Amino acid sequence: MAASSTVIPIPPTDPFSAFLVSRAEPVDLPDLELESEVLDRLRAEGIVLVVPLVSEGRLLGTVNLGPRKSEQDYTNDDRSLLSTLASQLAPAVRLASLAKQQEDEAAERERIEQELRVARIIQQTLLPKNLPEVSGWEVSAHYQPAREVGGDFYDVLETGDGRLVIIEGDVTDKGVPAALVMATCRAALRSAVELTSDPGEILSRTNNALVDDIPPTMFVTCFVGVVEPSSGRIRFANAGHPVPAVAGPGGASELRASGMPLGLIKDSPYEVVEAELVPDSVMVVASDGVAEAHGHDGSMYGFDRVLETVTAGRDGDPIDALLEDIDGFAAFQEDDITVVSLRRLASAAQSAEAFGSPLLEFEVPSQEGAERAAMEKVVAAAGELGLDEPRAAKLGTAVAEAVMNAAEHGNGFDSGIPVGIVLHERGDSVVVEVSDDGGGLDGDLVAPDLEAKLDGAQSPRGWGRFLIEKLVDETTDRRENGRHILEMRMRKVGP
Repeated sequence: MAASSTVIPIPPTDPFSAFLVSRAEPVDLPDLELESEVLDRLRAEGIVLVVPLVSEGRLLGTVNLGPRKSEQDYTNDDRSLLSTLASQLAPAVRLASLAKQQEDEAAERERIEQELRVARIIQQTLLPKNLPEVSGWEVSAHYQPAREVGGDFYDVLETGDGRLVIIEGDVTDKGVPAALVMATCRAALRSAVELTSDPGEILSRTNNALVDDIPPTMFVTCFVGVVEPSSGRIRFANAGHPVPAVAGPGGASELRASGMPLGLIKDSPYEVVEAELVPDSVMVVASDGVAEAHGHDGSMYGFDRVLETVTAGRDGDPIDALLEDIDGFAAFQEDDITVVSLRRLASAAQSAEAFGSPLLEFEVPSQEGAERAAMEKVVAAAGELGLDEPRAAKLGTAVAEAVMNAAEHGNGFDSGIPVGIVLHERGDSVVVEVSDDGGGLDGDLVAPDLEAKLDGAQSPRGWGRFLIEKLVDETTDRRENGRHILEMRMRKVGP
């Protein structure tokens, strides 16, 4: 007898497969009447006898034989021998098949675990290690993936002009593909923040960066809020992300703005809405793993309950309040949970009240001659507050010098960047603040030395500041909202 080396697979859907399982014994092909493509192929290859290998009602394979070399038909003894061999071979093939299957499954598990390890490393790298610390504000965040690797992310950035940018997003997938999209999205968002502080423009630039590269089955929901810490003003835009909840002394509200998720449509518009986070209020941005959590009875947690829980937990930690409430509500964690909270402290209102509103506040262009107008306004206002004429004149001279320094060294004589002047009455003193876009003086002040200056050994930089120090009672430098501020204090009554 001659076995054929030709391999012809038999699909389970082919009628010949069911026929072989039902017979489980050698089958003669020449006289078999059956509509089967596989049967036709076997006959075309010269196969005359097929021995099925059947185990537990499954066809594991076949032994295909061509005509005997003696040109005689296969005898009953031949068929009996082949049946015995098939009964012994089938279990061995079954065991080999199971071993191969287990080997393949182990390799697949290892591949998936390796993919998850890579994705987890990428994701952990993307999440911020530290959150900005801003006077009068508290920023907190919590990230809890449903599985080893999730699709949520968040970021909190501080811009050069002192604004806070709150970002929270959710990629509609898991594993390495989601981690890679997350990395691309985060980089695009950060790049956009470097170029603009408009939240709608930030989302628009990020969307257009993703559209051409993101897989067609994926998209990203994202919230971007830009906060001005000094005023509490927030301008925000939303690309299909759950609406943030705000709870304050006046009640609760949601920050709603319309916009398509990122990565779907090029040049998609994003509505920009403005609101105010008043002192003693908190804003919470929570991903859909919170609102869409399901309870034991199948009910959904919902946005209303998010708002209620944030409001109830406003005086404590709203993130802890949410997590505790969800833990008692949800049957299990279905999706990633990401929560970012931004609280404006009540002390912000107390500080503003104690300091009072400015008595005089104006700007002058960063150009020569502007210092004279600033000096005249300050001297007049200081006189009305009870500062005697000599001390008012000294303060005016110090302000003129500070304005000149701010215009030249802080703003580079750029007439488009103003010098700010604010005058306060603080107790027994008149306080004037002069602000610019510069970084202030570098290093310690050096006492002016005329001979050293004439010899070229000393720069005139800092001479004006030295004069200011001698004219007023106290000076202080600070940075606020990205600007350098020189504060000059003059007591109404001299020592």
